[in-house]
Amino acid sequence: MPGRVGQAIAEGRLVMTKLRRDEGRKTTRLDMHVHTRGSDGWGSPEEIVARAIERGLDGLVICDHHHTVTKGGGEVIALGQKHGLILLHGCEYNTRQGHCLVYGVDVDQLALGRYPEMQMVIDAVWAAGGVACPSHPYYGYREMLGDGIYRLQGLVAAEQVNGQNEIRCPRSNERAEEAIRSLGIQAIGGSDAHNPEQVGLAFTEFAGRVTTERELVRALRGGRYRAQRNHRALDAMRISRAQVLPRMYLQSVSVY
Repeated sequence: MPGRVGQAIAEGRLVMTKLRRDEGRKTTRLDMHVHTRGSDGWGSPEEIVARAIERGLDGLVICDHHHTVTKGGGEVIALGQKHGLILLHGCEYNTRQGHCLVYGVDVDQLALGRYPEMQMVIDAVWAAGGVACPSHPYYGYREMLGDGIYRLQGLVAAEQVNGQNEIRCPRSNERAEEAIRSLGIQAIGGSDAHNPEQVGLAFTEFAGRVTTERELVRALRGGRYRAQRNHRALDAMRISRAQVLPRMYLQSVSVY
């Protein structure tokens, strides 16, 4: 459990009806890309919420794979709202060209099918009143969007700062930034957290308040926002990674 905040949450001692961090700030900081046990993430709801609070976020958008509403995501949302965080539903949908973040609609109501074309997802989500943004466009396993981003129509934003990629593949974020600038679209940031330690590595800072899915869609379609890095958290993770990897290497070496 991360720190005193997490301990207080676990013991039921911390109930925040209103976050008092940075009260003079007129913006909303949302980690737009967080996974839970509802798909391939891990860690308890208490750990995820504690990390969000400790890292100064106003809220999280839960983006489990394939489904907008998941049991694991619902647990985090319920606990986070109890403690004064803004917790919103989203989804990371797999397409033939890679992953796509979906905001403002329930993908289970769209009948998108398995591995549709990304353009189909963008169009269907927009028609249903939401927004779809390619996630980590220059990083993937079996599927990766890459320069295919230049052929997509109707994009308003794409994920520029993926927190995990800041650690494992910074060049992929740089290429995403280049494409976003060239296309003249907006940039979002999210941690792509699959465990509590990764929550808040990156986030999106919106001008004004964004507290509901509807407000999020309006902001993404026409508001002012920018992708941000949490440099302190990223530096701490780089140091931790640098310390862990040599130990893992030494443990893997057989001595004869």
